[in-house]
Parts: sequence; C-alpha cells; structure tokens
Amino acid sequence: MRLRLLGIQGATSFELVSAATAKLSGKELIAALATTNLTNKERERILIEHGLSGAVLKTSMQTLAQSTANTTATVTTGALTTATSGLSAAFRGLWNVIKAHPIMTIIATVTMAISLFEQLRQQTEEASREATQNAVNGANDLKNSLDDIDSYIRACLKRKNCTKKSKVVI
Repeated sequence: MRLRLLGIQGATSFELVSAATAKLSGKELIAALATTNLTNKERERILIEHGLSGAVLKTSMQTLAQSTANTTATVTTGALTTATSGLSAAFRGLWNVIKAHPIMTIIATVTMAISLFEQLRQQTEEASREATQNAVNGANDLKNSLDDIDSYIRACLKRKNCTKKSKVVI
C-alpha cells in the first residue's frame, strides 16, 4: 500500500507529515493522517493547507476521528488475539504435563489462576493508561478550542462590532 511508503505511521512532527502528504488526494490524505500521532488541530491545519474548508473540512475531521478510532480498535483486537493464541498454546502444553503427572494438577491449577489474574491485571492497566491518555488529549483539544473561541469573542467585543453575521473562524 502506498501509505506504508510515506513513513509517517506514528509521526508527531507536523512538518514531516505536511511535507509527506503534500501531493495526496483527499481519501489518501485522510488515511495517511489517521496513522499519525498529530493533534486534531495539526491534522485540521494540514487539511486546510490542502484547500479543505467549511462542511468538507468538518466531514473530513469526523471521518478522520472515526478512522483513528477504528485503527485503535483494530490494534487492540490484534493484541488481544495474539495474547489469547499464546495463552491457548500454553494451556495445551500445560494439559500435556498434567496428563503425564497427575500430582501436578494442584500446582498447575494454582499457577494457572495466578497467571490469569496477572494477565488480566496487565491488560486492565494498559487499557486504563490508554483511556486516561485519550481523555487527557481530548480535554486538551477541547480546552484549546474553547480558548480560541474565548479569544475571538474578547477581540470581537473589544472592537464592538459583533453582529449576528460575524463568522467565528477557528
């Protein structure tokens, strides 16, 4: 796929992503931006640099948000599938040992319970850490948007020419 050649998966540099996506079309651009770790404001800025505005920009940002969420879900599902496969193989091996040595049944049961609880703890910790980071990023984006709106309103009130026809440009 062409996007793999761009080398921007997980990129956090606005300049790198902007340069790498300069010649992409709309769908390619959104797909490429979904693989980066840029903030929503940086992604929006790149879309604006590509000439998107108004409803098209809003729709593109919504598509990008959905694409990012889908990518995160796919990665998480893949990681859980891998963990489950590894655990299944371990249990098959454990079962063979238990069949060969019945006295190991008690030890194996205790070990298996500890292993399951440890794996559950690790997955819960990782999910919690990721959810916290996503919440912090979302809150920061929201705060920045609110700050932009606040500064616009303050500037408008200073000029004393606020009308219903004034456009909010963020």
